[in-house]
Amino acid sequence: MAGCSIVEHIAGVGFDSEQFEKARESKILELQYRAAQKLEKRMQDNSQILQSDFNLILDDSFLNKLLDRYENASGLLDESTDYIIKDIKAELFNGSAIASVKLSAHNESHNVDVDLIMDCLILIEQEKQDLVLKIEPFNIAPTTVTKGLYFAVKETINKIIKLNLANLNKNLPPLKIPLNIQDKIIIPGTKSEIASKINLTINNPKRLIKYNLKIIDILFLEGQIIVGLELDKIEVES
Repeated sequence: MAGCSIVEHIAGVGFDSEQFEKARESKILELQYRAAQKLEKRMQDNSQILQSDFNLILDDSFLNKLLDRYENASGLLDESTDYIIKDIKAELFNGSAIASVKLSAHNESHNVDVDLIMDCLILIEQEKQDLVLKIEPFNIAPTTVTKGLYFAVKETINKIIKLNLANLNKNLPPLKIPLNIQDKIIIPGTKSEIASKINLTINNPKRLIKYNLKIIDILFLEGQIIVGLELDKIEVES
């Protein structure tokens, strides 16, 4: 799981959830700051979204409804440790989208139960006719330990960190948002007659216009995602 780190214990022996939370918040703020800087540079360099023909707006409520599909997903870290996702919530910031995943893990060998929170970057990209949402973990920290010795708890947490991203994706597959960016419009035919000194009839036959839309840019802003679309191909059929 490249780039994913564990928030190390700060206070020494024992479990101090407040110290874990402070370290976690620091990690998230650092990521948000870097992402906001990248967004500022993109806008200064004239993001392609400024030239888009259409914009699709996705808000955080839509995003969270989509992520609800991950709730209650479960899996194995190894033969003795399983986990289940209890809750997932996303927030949209300038330049980034972050999902906080609450999960519970149980290690049978050490009889350890631990609740954790895993922070993930939300990635959105185009695949054929769909938008595809993926989550990429970058940070994990325990929130409560219901039972178990500290050394066993830390071993369980480290197993989660070492979980191969491919294995995670088996239980958290990418989510698709169909765009239907190939469509058609029927323009009805018309007939006009001019009766004066000349008799003139103008016929405009019914036409079918087919068009494709292409994604040219995706921007994460506070509270919303903007997907920039442009007309890629237009065909007229009689």
